[in-house]
Amino acid sequence: MYILMHQLSAIGAGLQHHTELAQDIYDECSVFIDYWNGAKAELATLKSTIVGEVGEVVLKQKVVPSSGITVFQSLGMAVEDAAIGKLFYSKYMEQLNKGH
Repeated sequence: MYILMHQLSAIGAGLQHHTELAQDIYDECSVFIDYWNGAKAELATLKSTIVGEVGEVVLKQKVVPSSGITVFQSLGMAVEDAAIGKLFYSKYMEQLNKGH
């Protein structure tokens, strides 16, 4: 079986914030994070190189490699929780207003 993947999202919590994936997976991927200051402390034991923040990609300050696999290692920022909550609420209200 061949599985084609280009991007993984690793979202977790705990004392070691990079235990969602095995170290060898991180080693083979380009790792992006949500916040440099948080990553310095929370990912201090991650042995892989962090390429940059997701925001740097959005602002076109960093380029996502055209080949290989990327990992987004989320540190669990509250603003991300609020954004996804707003998205779900908006989608729910759209459906409610359509009578579904």
